[in-house]
Amino acid sequence: MIRARPGKAPHGEWHAHDCKVQFVYVLKGWVLFEYEGVGKVRMKAGSCFYQPPNIRHRELSHSRDLEMIEVVSPASFKTVALEKPAARKSPARRSRG
Repeated sequence: MIRARPGKAPHGEWHAHDCKVQFVYVLKGWVLFEYEGVGKVRMKAGSCFYQPPNIRHRELSHSRDLEMIEVVSPASFKTVALEKPAARKSPARRSRG
């Protein structure tokens, strides 16, 4: 069970979890994550999501009443701090003129 703690804001640092499976179910409130290659994703009460192993992500914000259930395998896993992902370049566009 993960709960928002009074006075504790999300750190917003990029990281990944060294695990094989990770599911999260939001019981109460909301949470905003950013995933590399996906962008910002907001989950609210009733949302259930699968977080791919080792995906680079960060928590941007959450409600004061956030409560989530997290199921991870193996139960004991490492969280690895990561550098900010490199900015993706926009594909080149050709003129039709």
